[in-house]
Amino acid sequence: MSSACHSRAWDGTTGITSSVAAAAVAAGTPRSVGWLDQGGGAFTIAFAAAGDTNLDGVLDILDAADVLAGSRYDTGGAAAWNQGDFNYDRIVDVLDVADFTGTALFDAGGYLPAAAGIAAVPEPAACVPAALALAAIAISRGPFRRTARPRPPGDRSRSRRPMF
Repeated sequence: MSSACHSRAWDGTTGITSSVAAAAVAAGTPRSVGWLDQGGGAFTIAFAAAGDTNLDGVLDILDAADVLAGSRYDTGGAAAWNQGDFNYDRIVDVLDVADFTGTALFDAGGYLPAAAGIAAVPEPAACVPAALALAAIAISRGPFRRTARPRPPGDRSRSRRPMF
């Protein structure tokens, strides 16, 4: 990852690169590629802003808590992304904190770019329960029959027969 970072431009020719991060940096928006060790040799790697320790697309108190809980700040000890190493120098120091605060994204909502050409479409499976509920109501009411209203005795006002 550090070779792909290539001085934070994300235009390196080796390692894990990101064209989205490179385009964002070229446009003056500080972005990176974050990673999480899931254990057992599995990793999560994603487009991220410095400080997004859990890669959820939001910089919030959970990310700040991860940096504090990592207990790596200014110790010189090896650190990972989720512990606060946002510049890939393998330590957590004032430069990483500057990267975190320099994004100006803390509690500002999501930062991930919208996917072009993708629109939200309702899940077809969501219509099935509604259709079943309507069918159950229709069955419980029985067949629809129009019945005449009972008339009071001697009332011929609604009669269609001639009155003579």
